[in-house]
Amino acid sequence: MSARVLVVANRTASTPALLKEVEARAHGGAEFSLLIPPDTPHDHADWSLADALGLLERACGGTVDTVDAGANSADTIHRVVAAGDYDQVIVSTPEEHHRLWFHHDLPSRLTDLGVPVAVIPPEPHKWGPIEGFPPDWVPHAASPGGIAGLGNY
Repeated sequence: MSARVLVVANRTASTPALLKEVEARAHGGAEFSLLIPPDTPHDHADWSLADALGLLERACGGTVDTVDAGANSADTIHRVVAAGDYDQVIVSTPEEHHRLWFHHDLPSRLTDLGVPVAVIPPEPHKWGPIEGFPPDWVPHAASPGGIAGLGNY
């Protein structure tokens, strides 16, 4: 049985790293769904659903389903993971969203569910632990630029 991965993402500077992570998991047979959290009041225009799906589908070489974030995306993530719809989660959102995750205690709620979670940092230079998230949730990369296909910078 292939892994069902819920990708929780907004467009950030690390989007190329997110796409590389999706591509790598797709080679292992993973299937993907996308949940785009609503913008925070300080966000600028985020990616459209069509743009995001196009990028993810190209990265995974297949179809990507969508999950409506609903009124509270943290509750939605918890509900669909608890229901057994997904056995892995990738989170790639701006730092503004992380404050909301902490307010809703998403990291510990997902830990309690026992699913693997990876957090792609919002900026390529911020690879490593993210305050409030378990350190092993952040993929380690020697060169985020190399992962993004942009070379070292």
